[in-house]
Amino acid sequence: LSLLNAGVAAIAWFKAWRPLNLTGFAGTFSIAALWGMQSYTPQHFATTEPFLIYHWLLYTFIAYLFARRKLTENREDTLAPVADNATLEEIWNSLCSHGLRVHVLDHTLLFGTMAAAFGLQYRMVEHWPSADAFSALGFAAVYGLAALMLKRQQGLYILRQAFFALSLLFLTLAVPLH
Repeated sequence: LSLLNAGVAAIAWFKAWRPLNLTGFAGTFSIAALWGMQSYTPQHFATTEPFLIYHWLLYTFIAYLFARRKLTENREDTLAPVADNATLEEIWNSLCSHGLRVHVLDHTLLFGTMAAAFGLQYRMVEHWPSADAFSALGFAAVYGLAALMLKRQQGLYILRQAFFALSLLFLTLAVPLH
């Protein structure tokens, strides 16, 4: 599965192929969740944790590759994204006339990977005191670092903002988990 997903990442390096990315993501995390529900025990942690971290980081990286590729492919895209301060009516009209278009950020892949990976991580460490809070801090650190790394890249400000928001989310989540 790790090699297969490395192949998905290699393809994502050259092409923004969203259905392949989403299929790989959904398949990987579905298999992981099903196996986890049926067979995971704390004795499997040492072998399962690297697998989870690898796929979380890999699919987060694929979301970055998708954004980078869409940015270069859509330079001629004349449809402007909905403004940040748009009214609900403007958002609704845009959805009705253009549908759900993916401009730069693949929200499903980025936020789905975050939710699936943290959900699995939480279930894996819930039996250890404060491990869930430390996991949230780890997620916050990774997303914060990703936001900092994108600071100098032109055009990826939306992805940088998403990484920063995820970092803040996990920092905030760590407090009640502790």
